[in-house]
Amino acid sequence: MANVKGDRAAARRPREETRKRILDAATELFAAEGFHGTGMRSIAASADCNVAVLYRHFESKQAMLEAVVERRRAQWLTDTPPVERRGSADATLRALFEFMLTRDAEFERLFRIAQSEAARSSTRAISPHLSALWPAMERVYRKWLLTLFPELESRRAHTAARVFRTLVYGGYAELLVVPDSERPRALRQKARDFAALLSAQLQGEP
Repeated sequence: MANVKGDRAAARRPREETRKRILDAATELFAAEGFHGTGMRSIAASADCNVAVLYRHFESKQAMLEAVVERRRAQWLTDTPPVERRGSADATLRALFEFMLTRDAEFERLFRIAQSEAARSSTRAISPHLSALWPAMERVYRKWLLTLFPELESRRAHTAARVFRTLVYGGYAELLVVPDSERPRALRQKARDFAALLSAQLQGEP
């Protein structure tokens, strides 16, 4: 019986690895070319498989997008704050904001996908799965803030998380159009602005 279970687990590993490779490729291409601009053949080539393999894992390109989004959402559910509390609230918040804008590569790709979808049509036409990311992000940010600042009241944490989410969106949108040579300076300024605004929220200022 143990050998049978081991064989089944071993058989699942290549399938799981292939699925991950497909989702990684789809995420990269959707971000670079847009969901509608990406073909299944391009995804297959990037994932080093054929189109038939894609359809064994996902019934459609839409199902693949849903899996890309769900994978990130599931990661968020288990995430702890990506930074530790620093000497001051401002320093902690600057570090958190800079992490979101420079090191969360998968979320940046999802942001680019959502942007390309919004540019292609009305905001209401964005995939419900992409739209569902935004409230999920707010819940995660609230959890991070309560972990980093346990003295926060729940109500203030909720408001601060909403401000955090809005500022992260704005930061991504701005940095996407800033020349590479100016990005470090722009990022530092955005981080300072973010810390000042959110510190006021954390302290309950209007």
